[in-house]
Amino acid sequence: MGKVFLNTMELDLTKAVLEVGVGTGKIAINVVPYCRSFTGILILELVKSI
Repeated sequence: MGKVFLNTMELDLTKAVLEVGVGTGKIAINVVPYCRSFTGILILELVKSI
């Protein structure tokens, strides 16, 4: 995960992050250490049904 991407998110330990479409969790693994909480929603089954 690039430092530019993480810096753009302006994360700190007071912020909560929501990722919709978490997939493999690549973003989550890199973001979790820098935020208060992380919630990821997997939408794969929903997308398959459309």
